[in-house]
Amino acid sequence: MVSTNMPDIAQAITAAFKKLDAADAPTFDKNLATFKQSLVPLDQKISDINKKYKGTPVALTETIYLYQSIPEGLNVLTPFEFQKANAEGNDPPANTVVDTNNQVDKKEVKVLIYNVQTITPITTNLLNKAKNLNIPIVPVSETMPSGKTYQTWMMDQLNTLQQALATATGH
Repeated sequence: MVSTNMPDIAQAITAAFKKLDAADAPTFDKNLATFKQSLVPLDQKISDINKKYKGTPVALTETIYLYQSIPEGLNVLTPFEFQKANAEGNDPPANTVVDTNNQVDKKEVKVLIYNVQTITPITTNLLNKAKNLNIPIVPVSETMPSGKTYQTWMMDQLNTLQQALATATGH
């Protein structure tokens, strides 16, 4: 979650800088405060998604978005073993492929969150099924696109998710 992971990482980096250069500690602290403040809109967007779409069933092609889906309150139906195997570059267990495909085929999930950097025949098949059934797709990535800041990258993904959830749920 933005509200804990990134500030914790920034805090650790700031502490390391202060250890190396104690004289500039006030500058490091000021920069840390500025960074934390820049995350407030992301936390607000996550909170808004949670309030409006909590419990909405979604599918994930892999674990990269699992950590974000928790504070958003989304109900991830995809078996964890399916997500984990794809994230690790392995073939998921056959039963999890069947379960995940059935969730899409039966429209049990409202949105497919698809990692564009982990593409396999299994995830491509899932993507095509979702497209054919008009299930909104939210592309996410593990690495920040060029020309983006962390904040703009995350906000773009959150805005796309929010739009997909609105389309899928009708509100």
